[in-house]
Formats: sequence, C-alpha cells, structure tokens
Amino acid sequence: MDQGIRKLFAVLLLLALPLQSLAQGNFLTASNQDEFLPVEDAYKVQVDLIDAQTLKVLWQIAPEYYLYQHQFAFALKPESRAPGVSARYSAAIDKTDEYFGDVKVYYEFADIDLSTATPIPDGTVLAITSQGCADAGLCYPPRTDYFELQPGAGQVLPLSAEQYRQAQQSLQPRPEVSSQSVWTIMLFALLGGAILNLMPCVFPILSLKVLGFVSADPKENHVHSWYYTAGVVLSFVAFAGLILTLKAAGQAVGWGFQLQSTEFVGLLALLFFAMALALSGLAELGTSFMGLGSSLTQGTNHKSSFFTGVLAVVVASPCTAPFMGTALGFALTQNTATALLVFAALGLGMALPMIALSYSTTLRRWMPKPGAWMVTFRQFLAFPLYMTVIWLLWVAGRQAGVDVFATLLVACLLIALSLWLWSKTGWAKRLSALTFALAILLTFNPPVQTETQSSSGAFSRSEFNTLTAGPQTVFVDVTADWCITCIANEKAVLETAEIQQAFAERNVIYHIIDWTNYDPAVAEFLAEFQRSGIPFYLVYPGNSQPPVILPQILTKEIVLNSIGAQ
Repeated sequence: MDQGIRKLFAVLLLLALPLQSLAQGNFLTASNQDEFLPVEDAYKVQVDLIDAQTLKVLWQIAPEYYLYQHQFAFALKPESRAPGVSARYSAAIDKTDEYFGDVKVYYEFADIDLSTATPIPDGTVLAITSQGCADAGLCYPPRTDYFELQPGAGQVLPLSAEQYRQAQQSLQPRPEVSSQSVWTIMLFALLGGAILNLMPCVFPILSLKVLGFVSADPKENHVHSWYYTAGVVLSFVAFAGLILTLKAAGQAVGWGFQLQSTEFVGLLALLFFAMALALSGLAELGTSFMGLGSSLTQGTNHKSSFFTGVLAVVVASPCTAPFMGTALGFALTQNTATALLVFAALGLGMALPMIALSYSTTLRRWMPKPGAWMVTFRQFLAFPLYMTVIWLLWVAGRQAGVDVFATLLVACLLIALSLWLWSKTGWAKRLSALTFALAILLTFNPPVQTETQSSSGAFSRSEFNTLTAGPQTVFVDVTADWCITCIANEKAVLETAEIQQAFAERNVIYHIIDWTNYDPAVAEFLAEFQRSGIPFYLVYPGNSQPPVILPQILTKEIVLNSIGAQ
C-alpha cells in the first residue's frame, strides 16, 4: 500500500471525531462554546451530615440544565472499612433523552438522602458521581465530587480530585523494594512478554512477520527485528505512560482498560476484519494495509516492521500471560521510572523470539523452504483473525447490547465495500473513502441501549466483605468478556462438571467479579493485591481468614487443592 493511501486513511480516521460530534449535535464553534457554563457552575452540590448514619445531598442546578437520576453513584471510601450506603431520591421528571432514551432527570434541584447500616468512621470519604446535560445540546462527561466526613465533629470537608488522590496514596504507601526484587520482577516481565506471543490474537501477526525470514537476507532480518522491537517496546512504554497519567488524574485503570470502551473494541474489530480480507486475497491492498505492513519479502520497508510491533502490542492487550500479572501489579505501585522500566522489559520479552529468529541460523534452518505453501499459510492465517473479529463483536454486544453488535456488523460490511471500491478507478475510489468514513462513524456512534448485557451487576465492596467474612469458602474469579485468558480458564477448568461438583460438595461459593465494563471499584480491589490486570483468582478460606492468591493459568488440580478437595 503506497504512502498516499496510508495518508488518506489516516486523515479519514482523524476526521471521524468531528463527524461523530456533528452527528450528535455537539459540534460547537468557539463562539457558542462560551455560552455553556463550566460544569462546576452548572451543577453545585452540598453535603450535610445529619447524624453518624445519615447524609443529605442537595444539588442546585442552573436554569436549562439537568442531571440524570440513573447516572448518580454514591460510595464511601475506603470501602475496606466503610459501610455500604443506600440512597433515597426525591421525585424526578420523566424525559425522552437522545442519549439514554426514556430517563428520569432533575431540573433546578435534586434532593437525595443517604443512609448507612452502621456509623460512618471519621475520615471516610464520600464519592459522588453524576452526569448532566444542557437543553441546548451539550452533555458533560461523568464527574466525581469528593467530601471528607467527620461525624465526630459534625463536619463535611470538600476535597478536590487531587486532594483525594493524595489522601489515598498516603493510606496506601508505596512498598519499599530491594534492587534484587526489581531484577526478579524484570525477569518475570521478560518471561511474561515472551509468552504473550502464543496468545491467539498475537500469533497470526507474529507469523506474518516470521514468513519474511524464509527468503530475506539475514543482515536485513537483523535490522527488521530491531525495528519490530522498537515498535513493541515503545508501545509498551507509551501504554504505561497513559496508565500512569490516568491514575495520577484519579482514574482507576489497569492493563486492558481500553477494551472496556465499546468504541475501541469496534475499531479493533474493523482493523482485524480488513487485515483478514487482505490475507484471504479478497482485498487488493496487500498485507501492509493501513500502513501496518507485515512481510519482509515485499521490499525493505522498516516502518512496516515498526508498526507491526505496535500492532502486536495493541492486539495483545486482552491477554495477561503467566508472570505478567505480578510484573504489572508491581510496576504500577512503584515510581514512574521503575514502572516504565518494567513495561519496557515486557516489550523486550515479547520481541525476544523475533530477535532470536533473526540472528539464529539454526532456527531459520528449521523453517520450510520458500514455496507455494507460503501463500496457502498466509490465507490460512486469515481465519484466526476472522474468529477474533467474531469474538470482539461478541464483546461489544455484551458490553452495550445486540443493537451495537448489529451496527458493528454493518460497519464491517462497509469496510469490505470500501476495500472493493478502492480496487476500482475514478469515482469508485472517492466513494471508497466516503464508505470508510461512514464505517468509522458508525463505530463511534452505536445505537443507545440503556441496559447492559453484562452477566453480573456492579461490584459492591461492602457486600463482598460481608460475603468473605462468613464461614464458607469463597472462590473469587475476577474476569471480563474481553479477557481471552479468563475465558480459557473458565471453559477448561472452572465451568467443568468436576470443578462445579467439587464446589457444591464442599459448599464453596463461586463468586464472579465482572470487569467487562469500566468499574473503578474493581480496579481499586485489584490494586489492593498489587494487580492491575486480569485474570485474577483468590480463595477466601472463611471466617475472615486472609485470602490465597492463585496463578493466572489454572488447572483442575490447582483449583481442587485450593479448596482442600485433594
């Protein structure tokens, strides 16, 4: 694919964002943006402490602005010692909203009573999440306000997001580690990164690159392997920088958090679908589609090797390999330099097989000679990508409903049409660009569905503490629909008749914590165990005994031993 085509697709992708805002009626000029109030002026919240178990939250809402009732969320933190909170809302107004459908909203004011079953300890923080819109068409993103509660003194102290973050850090001091521990974690990171190459999303991408080593010049292989390594390592470091920045801003995120966005999942599905069509020979764009070239046999394009490394990291994000979880959890509890170093080690580990193949004559000698089999194998590799597309569409459907699933299928159809039109001449190429932009637009503007299809409700730490404090053994499975390793463990081990029977015989509670959609409470729970990714498995023996952490890759023997069934 030539440079002109690459630039065209890149420009169209950038244009999709203003197109998205235009389609929603939110594309504001600099002049009319000034007409809208800052969010803190549009919605002013006050918290009054009635007694040690009762709070009153009063919102003052500017004229022609409103708040969604269903977007309110209240939590007392830290959840490990704070009681659960229940809310009683004042009467709201019915409204048909272009974003959420039929909803209840508040104009002018919202009066909410909060209560707890037990007294609130001094120093507890009340986190209030809300979202509102203006009648003129602007919707603000969800925001969270923080208040420190001091029932003993009868005081409520507002906190900024930065003050709250600093308070949380003071409650969870960064553990001191020795240089020997850092080197151990670096080794875990290298091993975990290397194992990522075996994951079903990454393997087809890696295989395409390996095909180039069959007939290419060995010296050129060395150069390409280092360009590929640079793409992998820099992508891991950039991803680490993004996570650290979001965490510094008060967001509870971890490895794979981007897959909690339906839009990102949709874009990834379109990318895989386009690549699969190219591998099948149904699109005349070659394997360098979208500038992500993957064959060394078609020239000496070093950029293609670099961006293949970038792509490998993107597609590896749903997976957490053995050793990798420990390394990630450690990295995100350390200073920035140490965290970036661990992520760089993960990237180097992922690139090591490619480096070894480029330098090892013995490894290359084991590979088959060039021939027609390469074309057949390349076409075969399209089918794992098609399967990945199906899985990603299923994830999007689980996150946001069947309407979104169907919309992304239409977007895939438009991608196929766009590639077919691009092979033509004249007006067809211009229509191809328009069709491609429409596919991206659909991905960023899926139909609104008010009810999620996730298999479980929101995670409540207070309810979880009550559950694990009881006499029964609790097996905890932190999972998500986008986590391939999680699904493999569940199908091969946890959901088998043998394990389910063992749970029943020993009266074990199998408790699933679903992180398919973004839930900061789950991220905070993982952070308590120095984990930032999933799968994550715990066994609570009962009667408030400390939990036992299990490996990320399960076997039946591991699970049975953990509950004392063997």
